[in-house]
Amino acid sequence: TAYVKVSEGTDVHRSAAAAASYDGAVSVTVNDDLRETVSKMMSRLDYIILLVTVCAAALAFIVIYNLTNINITERLREIATIKVLGFHPGEVGRYVFRENLSLTFAGAAVGLLMGVALHAYVMSCINIDMVAFQRRISPLTFVIAFVMTMAFSVIVDIFMYFRLDRIDMAQSLKSIED
Repeated sequence: TAYVKVSEGTDVHRSAAAAASYDGAVSVTVNDDLRETVSKMMSRLDYIILLVTVCAAALAFIVIYNLTNINITERLREIATIKVLGFHPGEVGRYVFRENLSLTFAGAAVGLLMGVALHAYVMSCINIDMVAFQRRISPLTFVIAFVMTMAFSVIVDIFMYFRLDRIDMAQSLKSIED
């Protein structure tokens, strides 16, 4: 094995062909070609990562929306009772959404920890002989993921606030037999 560095302005492929013509030379690899190939592969991988990120964000939004919707539906009588007792709409919203935000906070924290383990597993599965991937996650990635999750929760809470306002107290408090 020999590592050959050519001077600036020299045709790398012509030098590689000359090196390949020596007796005993089995193969010649031009690192610039390999670097270009890997760069193209990685740029295509960026699109896949973007698609996975967008799908994960949509899934997070949908899950938070559905869980909040189920929470409100299951607690209609309780919410109607609170409204009958004279709570203002803002107080009713804070009462319901405080729980939602605390559960989202806990879920995001657990999800980040599980994400580290998932990242380590995925990186161990995509080992390639010619390319080594760094197994690190930028701290900014954790911040972005956490902030996006909390933002989705706040957005869902804003949408659901109007649903809380439309709850009919009389209808919700009717007995179950009716």
